Amino acid sequence: MREELLKIGFKEQEANIFQSCLHEAKSGPSLAKELSLNRRTIYDICEKLHHQGYMKKQILNGTQLFKSQSPKLIAKELNQIAAELNTFKETKPTTPELNILKGSRSLLQAANSALETKSEVLVMGRGGLLLDQLKEAKYQFIPRMEKISWRMIQTPDYKNNLFKPKKIKVIKKKLETGFIVYDDTVLLLANTNDLQLIEIKDQAFANTYKIYFEMFWSL
Repeated sequence: MREELLKIGFKEQEANIFQSCLHEAKSGPSLAKELSLNRRTIYDICEKLHHQGYMKKQILNGTQLFKSQSPKLIAKELNQIAAELNTFKETKPTTPELNILKGSRSLLQAANSALETKSEVLVMGRGGLLLDQLKEAKYQFIPRMEKISWRMIQTPDYKNNLFKPKKIKVIKKKLETGFIVYDDTVLLLANTNDLQLIEIKDQAFANTYKIYFEMFWSL
């Protein structure tokens, strides 16, 4: 794993941290102790990897944790990593997983994950603007979106005809934020131009947001 990361441009310390955070989210102090690095170096590298979209941030009991993105998603994007990365089996968290995703790479991975689901994708409010934030990269998703089952709830000012499902409901409420929900995943999008979103991976949260969606759909 480490050698493959070095081949695609990771520096040695970056590869060590990425590999260490593959199976579980870790704090800066625990990484510093494990890798014999000072905390400042750990935080600087984790922040860099986070901004590049290679790591996710989590907050658990007031402690900031770092978790590496799935190598399968990175391998799919770069299309140059050896098969070793694709054989990695990611363990599912036993508690709700909260991730802060930032940068175009993270948004691309979030969009890819949503489009790979076999279940219905529900989009509300600013969730419909996720792909707009990807600029030119968004056009690669248009053919794939025609093959998935999805519904959208939007306001009258939503004019993007490229990303409109066959089933869309327009409500007169003002929606300043939005979400996308599918399977056990909720993506929360704020009213900002920054390339960032909050990802919640938990079946109970997902079920609740699906209920919210259906409540508005039935209005």
